[in-house]
Formats: sequence, C-alpha cells, structure tokens
Amino acid sequence: MTRKNSNFRRNKRARLAQNEFISLVDLNESGYINLDTVNFFGESFKMSKIRFGSGYPFIFSKRDQNEVLAFIALKKTLLIKGLTRFKKSMEKILIQKRGTAEHNLPRALCLVKSPVQYVRNIPVFTSQVIVPRIAARITPERIEVILMNRKTKKELDYFRTKVKEFLASLLKASSSPETEAPAAALRKTIEAQNGFDDWEKKFNASVELIVSGDVEKIVLSRHRKYQLVSKLDQNLMWQKLNTLKNTSYKYLIEEKSNLHFAATPERLFTLNGNIVETEALAGTFKKGKPDPDRNKNLYEHYLVRDHLVDKLSRAGGNCVFPPEPLNKSYSDYNHYYTPVKAVFRRPPGFISILKKIFPTPATTGYPVRKVVSKIPEIEKYDREYYTGAVGLIYSNNQAEFAVNLRCGKADKDEVTLYAGCGLVCGSDARKEFGESEMKMKSMASLFKI
Repeated sequence: MTRKNSNFRRNKRARLAQNEFISLVDLNESGYINLDTVNFFGESFKMSKIRFGSGYPFIFSKRDQNEVLAFIALKKTLLIKGLTRFKKSMEKILIQKRGTAEHNLPRALCLVKSPVQYVRNIPVFTSQVIVPRIAARITPERIEVILMNRKTKKELDYFRTKVKEFLASLLKASSSPETEAPAAALRKTIEAQNGFDDWEKKFNASVELIVSGDVEKIVLSRHRKYQLVSKLDQNLMWQKLNTLKNTSYKYLIEEKSNLHFAATPERLFTLNGNIVETEALAGTFKKGKPDPDRNKNLYEHYLVRDHLVDKLSRAGGNCVFPPEPLNKSYSDYNHYYTPVKAVFRRPPGFISILKKIFPTPATTGYPVRKVVSKIPEIEKYDREYYTGAVGLIYSNNQAEFAVNLRCGKADKDEVTLYAGCGLVCGSDARKEFGESEMKMKSMASLFKI
C-alpha cells in the first residue's frame, strides 16, 4: 500500500470520528468547566450531553427561539465590497459540503455596513463575512458543539482543546448569576457632536429638505464616544446584554481589534423557502402614555410599511399584513409595528430579498436612494455598522437578517454608542433629541459612566 493511500484511509477514519460524543466526565476532569447545573435563561437546568460533531468568537441569540448560537471562525473575516462580489462569495461558501444540514446551523454569518457612509467612493453594500469552524447551540435542554467541516485526526485533537476553552468562556458569560457589575467603566469625551446645538443644526438642515419636497423622511442619527477607563469584560458584556428586555436579537462579534455589540428589536427579514417574513418598525412614543404625535408617527410608520409591501409585491410576492399597526415595547418606549408576510411561487433566494428591501426607510428615510446620498452631507460622520444589518445564512433559500440598531462598538481605548430618529414634516427638534437620548440610554446601561 502506498503512503498516499495509507494517509487517505487514515484521514477517512478520522473524518468518520467527527460525530463521536465527548462525555461530561472528560470535560469535567479537564478542569475547564462544570456542567452539572448551568444557567442560561434565568433558570438552572441539567445538561444531558455535549455533542461533538461535523471557529473570532461570534455570539448570537434570538428571543423567540430561546437559544444561544456561538461560533469561532479561527480565520480572519472576509471584507466584501459590492453586492455582486458578495453573491459570488456566498455561492462558493454555500456550495462547499459542511456538516451543518442535519443540525440546521448557519454556514456563514455577516455584518453589513450601513449604506449611509461619510467616506466617499465606497460601494453601497459592504459586508464582513464570517465562515464558522466551530459552532455551539445552547438551549435549556442541551449543548451541541459541531465542527463545521471535515478534519483529520490531528486537527480533531486540536479542536477538542479549542472547544473546551470556547465553552468555558461561553458558560462563564451565560451562566453567571445576574450582577450589577458593569461591563467596563467609561468617561465621556467632550465633543461638539454630543450636544443639542449640533443636533439642532443638523435637524434644521434635514427639515429644509423635507419642507422643500425633496424628500419625505430622513433618519437623522448621532453618536457619542466614551473613553475606556477600565478593561472591558466580554463575559460581563454578554451577561448585561441579556438583561435588556424586549429585544429580539442580541450579539457580540469581534472584528479585527473591535468588538461590536447590539440588542436590536427589529428583524429585517426571515426567508424560509418561498416565504419571506419582515416587519415595519417605525414611530416611537413613551411607554404607558398615549402617543401625543400619533398622526406624525403613523405617517412615518406607513412610509416604511408601504415600502416593504411595494418592494416584495413587485418581486412577485403575495403580501399579507394587518390593516392597523400593533405596538412593540422596548425598554421605556413603544414602536408602531406591522408584521408583513410574503409568499412567492418559487424560492427567491436571500440575496434577491436583501437587494430589494435593504436599506428600508426605517433606517435611512424616503425615498431611500435620495436620502442615502443626502444624509452624509448633514451628519458628517461614518455610521459604520449602525443601521446596517446582521445575518445568519443557512442556505440560498434559508436566512435571517436583523437591522443593526441599539448597537455600539468598542476598541482598545473607546466605546461608541449610536442612536437615531425618523424626521418627517411636523417633527420637533427637542422631542427628537430626547428620543435619541432615551435610545442611547439603554446601551449606556451596560457600562459605568
């Protein structure tokens, strides 16, 4: 037998071993973690087993499914500029055979930048794409750990160690009892862009465009920078994110030397075969009180709803939605909310839907293309991933994207928080500034300021 054939058979046997189970005893004796009782969702529960099968950390949770997904890439993320390149990259990634179908785990994850960028001459669509090597799904019943592609025996041993380290960190972040300790201590930096005077100038410039009839709505945003005065604890950050109520999506992701985090209430879309589900989330007012600007907020809301329905209908979808908006609560305020379901004759593919509805008037304004070119001239700062999107991609016909709101970014020295408001005819500068402060306050609660 030749050496080549011998290696091939040995590697084949190793690949077959990737669905083996690692016992709790093996993990416990390693000294990394104790899996007797774990607390992920506020209640203690017993772990039955950890499955090890066919890796920068990415942690993602969805309220409606009561599970935490965590990933390690072990490679640099791919920076992809332009929707055409994104489509070609996705085709290559999705065509590769990975042991994820039976586990229903994403084959790729992406963080899409906002199309509103102050930097000139960049494509409208820019995305960081992560191809996970290790995945973990944590539910109240079990933890599953899966290797996302085939490995040799030597690599399997290496990944065992990585999985143990990964789980140790993840369990520490998710199972610790609730604490009042902040994720880090911050100090406000003095910036002209933080105050009402700067906001009022930008507000007036936006309203001029609306009054002139050039646009109908502008989403005006602001950011606030803080200096880090203590080391940021990622475990505490994840724990504190999970204390924020009424948020549909939470995530932590490391990208180069930055840590991105969010607790966003808004879904961009979910695609399952030929069914697309999305939502209009626009129009904000304080919780527990009647909306004093109902007409203005409903007008803002209907611009978003009608845009989504129009785009999906033109693409061939049969759209169904309630005639009147519902209320969706978040922290100290409510949003007007309309779920929209579109049924297509054939699966449209997630890139086609992303191209049709991203960005929405909820994050930019209306008409979308016109305000995307106007906002950078007014805001004069780079939104980066704020009002962009975060997505889990399972296959061409199964994906889920959330709008990147209530988010922030941390680097070695600074933390940046973002907030914004939709402006239409009749908006008031003081009220909108107060709304942006209220939105920023929820993310600031993660830290000691």
